[in-house]
Amino acid sequence: MLKYNNRHPTIAVFAFILGLMYATLCRAACIPQDLGTPAPQDPVARILAAQSACPKDAVTFVGILRQSGARLEPTVVDFVGFHNPEPVLFFFEIVSSDGNLPSPSDLSIQRGDLLFGHFTNTTNDRRLVSEKSGLTVELIGWDPNKQFYNFYDVVNGTWIYRGDSKDILDDVQLLHRQRNASESAFGRRLRCSGCHINGGLLQKELAPPHNDWSLPSRQLPLGTLTPDPFVREELANVVDAGELSKLVSIRQIV
Repeated sequence: MLKYNNRHPTIAVFAFILGLMYATLCRAACIPQDLGTPAPQDPVARILAAQSACPKDAVTFVGILRQSGARLEPTVVDFVGFHNPEPVLFFFEIVSSDGNLPSPSDLSIQRGDLLFGHFTNTTNDRRLVSEKSGLTVELIGWDPNKQFYNFYDVVNGTWIYRGDSKDILDDVQLLHRQRNASESAFGRRLRCSGCHINGGLLQKELAPPHNDWSLPSRQLPLGTLTPDPFVREELANVVDAGELSKLVSIRQIV
């Protein structure tokens, strides 16, 4: 066994350097996979860069935003329809801040610059819980340098950068043309192209009556399911689906 004494100064110095490197790695920022260059400057990237570890799911990410003082306005839609007895909820949250976030400091998030969606699941004992595996979170962040939105996913706890609005517009630029059966209708840049065809924010049922969305005057029925504490708090803070519609209408890319 090595002994760190005056006869082994080199070993002691080497061990000290390794210790510093290990400490630095432990404090490393959360960096999503597949980031392009230049590095994104949207709120998602900046918030993650201030974390010592990547949040693994929506519960953790929401907790980080709340602790930082950001304002969250969740909207919620039932993926399988308003009257389905087994609801699958999709929360889509509007995030904003006044520039006083402690981490990262002085980060201002204008309403419409950061939105993210997260899913629920049903347990065997009839609880409605936040999804913890597979695709759990989808995020859109406005990049002021690019003047485009960046798209992210969280899959099995791993953050992945999917591309930006330009990638989507490139994917769909020939969508209007006739093609033979062997040709793909979309490009292959990112999965988000199939829905976010304009490269920006999206909401199905954009106009009232917002049939499958929760409204203050008509909340989504949960049937026999009991929401866990996290889902219950989200449902208690749900805003009208029209708040999301306003952003979708005014924050168009094309």
